[in-house]
Amino acid sequence: MPAATYYKLNNPAWYALTETHQHFAVGNDAIKRYQQNIAPFAGCVANQTVSPEQFNQCIKNNDSFFIIGDLPVSKIRKLKKAISLKPLSQ
Repeated sequence: MPAATYYKLNNPAWYALTETHQHFAVGNDAIKRYQQNIAPFAGCVANQTVSPEQFNQCIKNNDSFFIIGDLPVSKIRKLKKAISLKPLSQ
């Protein structure tokens, strides 16, 4: 990986879903996730607000997923609950 692209490691799911793994992606311009039968990972574009409509297009009620990388700027209650992560040791 060229040093000029190291910034992508700060938001790996987003860049994977918009580049190399785009054929596995479900979502829109603000948030993307892998198809449910592929992996439980999602990514958001950095420094962009995710509207409730954009979020609901990608993440459905009771979906289990992990956001890897930058967290979205949002006031969505469902998202706040989703990103309340617990340590793996619990």
